[in-house]
Amino acid sequence: MATRNKGIKRAPQRWQDTRDDAPDVALVFDARSADRLIADMASTPLTGSGKQLLVLTMDTPDSDAEARTMAPDAVRLCAALAAVADGELEDEVDGILDAFKEETGRSVTYSVAHY
Repeated sequence: MATRNKGIKRAPQRWQDTRDDAPDVALVFDARSADRLIADMASTPLTGSGKQLLVLTMDTPDSDAEARTMAPDAVRLCAALAAVADGELEDEVDGILDAFKEETGRSVTYSVAHY
């Protein structure tokens, strides 16, 4: 995967560097990464914004072939999440994930963390 990533990324993406941008959703592709992200959120003092972060996990084997098949599904999921009105994501996420599983056969789990 590192060889593939060299062709599409300028540098590794560090979670710590995104805190100022305060994303609504983090999509990770293995449970270990999700656990590390959630642990980092829990161990870092809140910024006071009270903003939530929806951490979605699409558990994916680390291979080029699986990455190629997962990518279109990940884009489809992100598009469905982006279509939700501001402030309604937490209310809509279960329905979106159920529809996604029905369409793709892929299960996605999620957790909620706060800034």
